[in-house]
Amino acid sequence: MNGMNEFERGSQAYQTNGTNMPQKSGLATAALILGIIALCIALIPILNLFFLWFGLLPLIFGIVALVKTESKGKAIAAIVSGVLSFVLAIAVCVIAFVVIESYDEPAYNKPAYNESEREPTWEDYAEVSIGRFEVIEKEYSTDTKVTVRVKNKSSEIRSFYVKVEAVDKNGDRIDTDTIYVSDLGAGQGQKFDIFKYVSSEDLNKMKNATFRVVDVTVY
Repeated sequence: MNGMNEFERGSQAYQTNGTNMPQKSGLATAALILGIIALCIALIPILNLFFLWFGLLPLIFGIVALVKTESKGKAIAAIVSGVLSFVLAIAVCVIAFVVIESYDEPAYNKPAYNESEREPTWEDYAEVSIGRFEVIEKEYSTDTKVTVRVKNKSSEIRSFYVKVEAVDKNGDRIDTDTIYVSDLGAGQGQKFDIFKYVSSEDLNKMKNATFRVVDVTVY
């Protein structure tokens, strides 16, 4: 009788231990493998966007394995890898986009200069129009002039110092003259006469001269 009780107790202990033993971890292992694959795919730009759904597999399988009390370590690792695959895929795509945006284009694709980056010149502020050389014969004298119009192209009141030169057909300078324009309003223009005093020896040269702006200083 005592022997039978011993046998029954042993049988009951065996059944109890068998029930408490963890089940096989096949599902948890599969979930972990899928999680590793999902992480690898997440490292591939562009492609990872099309396979974001793949990260759901280790997440779902890991949760199921956890519920079935399979290997908890593998199940939790699978769930974590599934979540990380989503985060990693998005991070890789963002980094790839930033790198592409900052990529330096080849020189042949670039404009000769960037209009917004260049230093402004006087031509951005002033417009200088030079008329022709005029000779006015009088009874006792000969008057000369070249009419120059200076216009303020900017949106603020500005003053200008304009230097004009006369050169012959060989490009040699004959003479220079200057204009000072004070406090021109935005869009306002003013005319001035220059080269009003020309020596008789330079008169014929000035009739065939070319007149051009040497420099303009903006105040």
